[in-house]
Amino acid sequence: MTSNSLPYSVPPEPGRFASIALAVIMHALLFAFLWIGINWVSETPQSIDPDFVFTQQELDTPPPEPVVPVPVPKVEDRAPVDEDAEIKTAQEKKRLKEEQEAQEKAAQQKKLEERRKQEELQKQKEQEEADKKREEAEKKAAEKKQQLEEQKKLDKIAAEDRKRMMAGGSPTTGSQTTSGGPGKGDAGWGAKVKAKIKSLIIFDAPPGANPDATVEFAVKLLPDGSVASVRQTKSSGIPAFDQAVERAINAAAPYPPDNTGIVPKSFTSSHRLADKQ
Repeated sequence: MTSNSLPYSVPPEPGRFASIALAVIMHALLFAFLWIGINWVSETPQSIDPDFVFTQQELDTPPPEPVVPVPVPKVEDRAPVDEDAEIKTAQEKKRLKEEQEAQEKAAQQKKLEERRKQEELQKQKEQEEADKKREEAEKKAAEKKQQLEEQKKLDKIAAEDRKRMMAGGSPTTGSQTTSGGPGKGDAGWGAKVKAKIKSLIIFDAPPGANPDATVEFAVKLLPDGSVASVRQTKSSGIPAFDQAVERAINAAAPYPPDNTGIVPKSFTSSHRLADKQ
């Protein structure tokens, strides 16, 4: 059999065994890597401090500038709220306010009271002045009336004395005031003075007293009609009556001038107890 009669055979590819060997080695390495990886994951993972884990970028980046911490203001712890203290404070404020209002009210009341008192005093003063004026007016009217009545009495007595003197009789008995001579006035003046003194004698005769008891005074006058001196020349024997007559002589001053327009310098005045009974 010749070579032409042999079947055709494909020649082996070059490097085939090398490729197979390389494939086997790669699979073996892959299997080993997977095996090691599975075993590594199965073990307990150890903690890794993140402070020491750096990436390449972080290693290449320069460290940042340190940040200065801003001081945070310390907030003081609030004391626990004491409700009783707040209530007491509120009550104290209320009390002080009420006291202030009371003081203001009292001060205002005091001012009103003082004003009321001043008004009352003013009214009282005005009333007193009005009463005083009224009393003075009434007193003047009464004095004027009394003077008119006394003048009528004096005129009547003087007229009676003149009639008696013209008829040759004596003046009226009892209380009498004699005048005459230089500086002693006229008869009419003496009658007027006698009546005035008699009207001012205030005395109640005691029981059993002598009605004819008579007291006599010598009276000296000043130019204005006031009394210069009163001298007792005769006693009635009843001291109280003598004193009452002396008081009346002083009370009758000032004495009026006589018909010549001049006040007599002196006169004698005698008074009988019976004239006052």
